[in-house]
Amino acid sequence: MGKGNKKSSKKKPVETRDLSNWKIMRKFRQRLAKVLAQRDEVSGPSPRAVDPKRKLLEEDYFSLMLFGLLNPVLDSMRGLCAASDLEKMQKEVCTHRVSLGSFSEAQSVFDPEVLKEIFLQLASESSHSWGDPRLASVADQLTLIDGSLIPALPRMHWALWLNDKNRAAKLHLKFKVLKQSACEALLTTGKTCERKTLRQFVKRGEIIVADRAAGVTWQGRVKLGKDWQGEPIRVVKVEVDDKELLIVTDLEMEAELISLIYRYRWQVELFFKWLKCILKCRHLLAESERGVAIQIYTALIAALLLQGLTGKRPSKRQIEMIQLHLTGYLSLDELMAALKLEKTKD
Repeated sequence: MGKGNKKSSKKKPVETRDLSNWKIMRKFRQRLAKVLAQRDEVSGPSPRAVDPKRKLLEEDYFSLMLFGLLNPVLDSMRGLCAASDLEKMQKEVCTHRVSLGSFSEAQSVFDPEVLKEIFLQLASESSHSWGDPRLASVADQLTLIDGSLIPALPRMHWALWLNDKNRAAKLHLKFKVLKQSACEALLTTGKTCERKTLRQFVKRGEIIVADRAAGVTWQGRVKLGKDWQGEPIRVVKVEVDDKELLIVTDLEMEAELISLIYRYRWQVELFFKWLKCILKCRHLLAESERGVAIQIYTALIAALLLQGLTGKRPSKRQIEMIQLHLTGYLSLDELMAALKLEKTKD
């Protein structure tokens, strides 16, 4: 191949027409403004008020993080900072151009608890319905809890895992399976014990699923040992991969539904995969523990905002359709057809 035919390694500059999801950003900015105002009333002035020389606002930094997750073309801090120079970006996302130095420094200055509050608000408002209608009565209580590792860079010493050559953060998640949405999250180092995290997550009245199962073969009430003094407890026996599994439960519902609940546990694994692949959380933009928490909470917010827009967790193809609609290349009817949804009547 001749020299004149070689592809340039330099990326093409990002233009306004390459970007999308402006409407989602407006909703996020509105919520963010309310939470920041409440925070300032309770905890005092913002970091910018404390340091007047600081030009980068919390709302600009958090909005840039969210916008980057919603737009595949922006896959690095450098790309986000370059996009901040666009006129529409400064109108909808950030108020002025953001330098790479300011963006990098912000992860150690701004508080991820602000984003956590928005995430919890959105999670509490989720009304999505999924799964077997016979379980609808326990939609608010049925909760999956699991953790997933997120690879970290070698210089991220706080994320030490296994040995000196491995680094990872761990996302612990509570997932409302019948609403298909995360409802609580905690970010720790990769070596954190999941059992200890479980104790922090469990609340009275919740139905916690700790493993998966299928194929009911027997159920009944038993006493645990000859010296058992309490009331008999319910046990459901299921078959999993040619093995028998005994499920101890206090749920008074059909054994078939108990087994079904355990099969639904796969949904939290699918959510982790979606979060990493579709919302790019496999690649961390930040290096500090605080910065990683900001990125993860931002991704969870993006998931809930997208679900609110589409009525379900969109696939990669569906997100592309949403982006085309929000940039004006796809009509609402075409979008609804692509998402296989009925157009909502006003």
